[in-house]
Order: sequence, then C-alpha cells, then structure tokens
Amino acid sequence: MEGNKVFIPVPREKAIEISKHKDKLDIQGMIRYYDLQNTELVNAYLVDKISGEKFAFGKHVKSDWETAGFDPAGAKEWKDAGFNPEEATACKKEGHDSTSCKNRLKQFESAGFASLEARAWFSNGFDINGAKEWKGKGFSTSDALAWKKNGIGLELAAQWSKAKINPAAVAEWSKAGFDANTAAEWKTGFEPTEAKEWRPGFKNADEALQWKNGGFDPATARGYKKARRGAG
Repeated sequence: MEGNKVFIPVPREKAIEISKHKDKLDIQGMIRYYDLQNTELVNAYLVDKISGEKFAFGKHVKSDWETAGFDPAGAKEWKDAGFNPEEATACKKEGHDSTSCKNRLKQFESAGFASLEARAWFSNGFDINGAKEWKGKGFSTSDALAWKKNGIGLELAAQWSKAKINPAAVAEWSKAGFDANTAAEWKTGFEPTEAKEWRPGFKNADEALQWKNGGFDPATARGYKKARRGAG
C-alpha cells in the first residue's frame, strides 16, 4: 500500500490546521488480505492526535458485530467476555447479559461439555438438561436443532432417526398415515403419497414393490390379486 495516494475529505479550515502538524496525524483502519498481491484498507480514518478528531476515507463496511446489531461498546463487552457475534446474539435473545452468559458457559463445561461443544448447544437455545438429553440419544447440536425446527421432540426424533427418515420428511410420512416403524418399511422404493396408495391390499412393502417393479399401478395390481384369489 505504500506509495498510493488517497483523497481524504477534510474541511478546508481543518486541512490547513492539520497541515501544520503532520507528525501528529495517524491512519487507523483494518487491512483485508486477499493474496500476496492484493490487500485492501477498509474502515479507515485519518486521526488528528491533537484534537482526537477522525476523518473517514475509503471503503467502509460493517463488521460482524455491527451487522448483528451491536454498537462498539456492546461489541467490546461481549468480545472481552469471549463471545462471537452469533453467540452473543443467542445469549441476548435468551435474556442474558455477557456476565450471566459467561456463567452459563461455565455451567455447561462443569456438566462435562467441552468449551466449543457447550457454545454450540447454548447458542442454539438448549439448556443444560436439554443438551444432555439430546446428546445422550446420540444427536449432535445441528441434528437436534433440525428436529426441533421441524416441531419434533426428542422421543419422536429418536424413533424417526432410527428409521433413517430425515426431519423434513417426517410431516409428509405422518400425513400419509405412517409412523416411524411403517415408514422405515415403505421408504425403500416409495415416496410417502405413493406408499399410501400402494399400502391397502398388500401384506407388506416388499410385495407391493414387486408389483410396482413389474410395471403395475396400485389399482391394477390389486385387481390381479383379487382375480387370482377368486380363481383359486
């Protein structure tokens, strides 16, 4: 960046004043590194160290903290407490300040959660007991969150997870009249609405799938089955 010239908008009278003490001027900002040939100075200010005045120039972008709605003082408070913007936002949403949130983190760690793991659970709205229960059933934070977002509690989540049905598909299988056990049987070869059409008249999913793979639709397959029984 050395040798580059930039325009810094400073009021004329101030420009004349500071030109007399150039050794008392400073540049503050953040350097963004892209690669060996490309760097960028952003959020830069010309600072008059005598008066304390700052004059912005160049490209200014919001920090992650600003984007999350924190003012500089608030951001410093949460950063000093050891939290990132996402964690701080989650804590505030739960009604915690930085001190109580830090205490909450310590409680998770005392309960046997590693620091990063604890942060993941509580920043996604889980209390210690809830985190223990979900983790005890083999769910990661992201898995537990996916089930909760789909309105599915721990016990049902465990059943559907065992059936290898993902959270987003549960509502469709349930609407079609399947529980976790029956969905597990019919999910191979059938979509939920399709399984609902094939289920009546067949003793199990394997039998229905044989007819389906033979090129039959449900009604025709049931007709043939009925005719065979009549002939027998």
